[in-house]
Amino acid sequence: MILSAIYIKEYYLFEEPQIINLGGRFIYSLENNFISRKGNENYIANFYCENVISQVSAIVGRNGAGKSSLLNMLIEVLNNEYGLQSALIFEKDNDVLIRNRSRVQFGFEFETFSNNAITLYYSPYLDFKSDRNGFDLSLDNTIEKDLENINDIRKGNENVEPLQHLKMRNSIRQMDFTNSDIGGKFVELFDLPANHLNKITFTRYMIDVDRETDKIQFHNTPYGFRDELQFIYEKIKKEANEINNNRPKGYSLVKLQKDLLKNYFLMDFICLFIIQMERSNDYLGEGFLKREKRDFIKENYNSSAFEAFYDFLDDHCYKMSSDEFTLLPIQETKDLIEKVYSFIDAAEAVDDRDNKNFEWNYKAIYLEHNKAIELLELQNRFLNVVEEYYSNKTEKIDELINVRFSKIKDFINFQPSERNLSSGENAMLNLFSRFHEVFKDFTKKTIDTVNFVLLDEADLGFHPQWKKKYVSTILEFFSMYFNDFNSNVQIIFTTHDPLTLSDILNYNVVYLDKSNNQIVLNDESRPIESFGANINDLLASSFFVNNGLIGDFAMNKIQNIIDYINIKEKRSEIEWISSPNIALKVINQIGEPYLNDKLNDMFMEAFPEYKDDEIKRLEEKLNQLKNDSNY
Repeated sequence: MILSAIYIKEYYLFEEPQIINLGGRFIYSLENNFISRKGNENYIANFYCENVISQVSAIVGRNGAGKSSLLNMLIEVLNNEYGLQSALIFEKDNDVLIRNRSRVQFGFEFETFSNNAITLYYSPYLDFKSDRNGFDLSLDNTIEKDLENINDIRKGNENVEPLQHLKMRNSIRQMDFTNSDIGGKFVELFDLPANHLNKITFTRYMIDVDRETDKIQFHNTPYGFRDELQFIYEKIKKEANEINNNRPKGYSLVKLQKDLLKNYFLMDFICLFIIQMERSNDYLGEGFLKREKRDFIKENYNSSAFEAFYDFLDDHCYKMSSDEFTLLPIQETKDLIEKVYSFIDAAEAVDDRDNKNFEWNYKAIYLEHNKAIELLELQNRFLNVVEEYYSNKTEKIDELINVRFSKIKDFINFQPSERNLSSGENAMLNLFSRFHEVFKDFTKKTIDTVNFVLLDEADLGFHPQWKKKYVSTILEFFSMYFNDFNSNVQIIFTTHDPLTLSDILNYNVVYLDKSNNQIVLNDESRPIESFGANINDLLASSFFVNNGLIGDFAMNKIQNIIDYINIKEKRSEIEWISSPNIALKVINQIGEPYLNDKLNDMFMEAFPEYKDDEIKRLEEKLNQLKNDSNY
């Protein structure tokens, strides 16, 4: 069963009642509160999918014509929004079923249809629109839901950074998808590693160190901490040299590399704490160690840098008046370091790239999905508490006034692949992972007779090569899920991209224009082609791109050249063309062949003295072409 058309009596987008055809056996028209129909001679049943995908429709048109607004209207109508007079016209084989919430009349036989529809809406950009009915997977709503439990988290952690929490939630969502059975197929389709391992690397925050003395240049770190932090810093560097230079017999290269990686990770922590304290001098004179000047600063201190760092955490303290408190996270730091150490120790270097979980060249370990999420949550807990260095402690010390500066960002990096994801790859993973998250909680009872997926420019950020795959990919993706639910779905999407539109049959396209600030449905003057059409033709006709398909900047420069050639009086006014040779250089770089030839002819006619040079240039180009093709 497909939704073939929608009637809406009154909506702010339109001046008059409208009938919107989405593509079916019939084309419906409205006149004087009466809906009639005629056969759609181009209709092809089951064109997009054998069973699961009942229909695919696109909404395109002029910029600002209201594509997203029309999609929102469809959601309201499909979800039976109170007060909207509308009618939904469904087609099931040869029968017509109508859910009528209006007084419009029909000129054909039909059956009454009363089932509600399930809508799933996706939008990749933040537009601050109100919540939509159905399942709202917009970025607005996703952020809101991801932050829903942040107040509960705050109760246990005093301070939770929303941005850090959102990044964690999104990373978990992406990893959930890429490690699922269906997600694995799309990881392969989009050329992401398919080993179900997540790459973990570490960020080093750079501190100010004097190159000659190797002394940390402290400015805002509490005086009472500086000697100890300098000692730990030097101890870590000394241990790194010892690991490299004093390799015992039988000590494997992989063991050495893993020990070095743990050493580097400990340095990452020291640098992070120093950077954090250097950003504010609120506690410059208040920091001290609970014991007097530490013995381990002396040369005979034999404990490791790891133990020295733990001693520092346990002993560091701030004293204001009669109150003492610690701000750097003690238990969270230990939990995170020990978890990373255990993962490094357990990692094995394997030559087969599909199975490796340790890679020294990138200082990376590779973790299974559940372990990566465990580490991600530990880091998030740690970062939430480390920010308390800036927290207002006035509930303990009335005199303390705190100013928040820039925040420490995550320093353990999580990638669902062994390379950094591009913006397009993130856009693709966000699209599919948000639906995957919703579908995990679906049951066959959740799905209704009529299901709709509405995508608002979901191909935003995709590379052109991926845009070519976009329609076929979403067909495959939603077919897999709805097939498991033993149900079907209709897809309606908006797009600005001709590559995407070229996969859609013309009668499945809703074309929008704008006149007098009102949306106009171009059913009468609709373009005649979309499916398999040339993208330049689609840009001009389907997306209403006026005045050619050359960028405005290039068009203005070309007009300058035309004026320079034709109007002698204007030549001195065009400052960037200092000589005819400059104009000729630009003409020879114009990629459109007909325009290039025409301007060359005009130029040679206006400046005949350049003909000999141009003949010589063309002869050299001809000889080059002959040599390149082994003529």
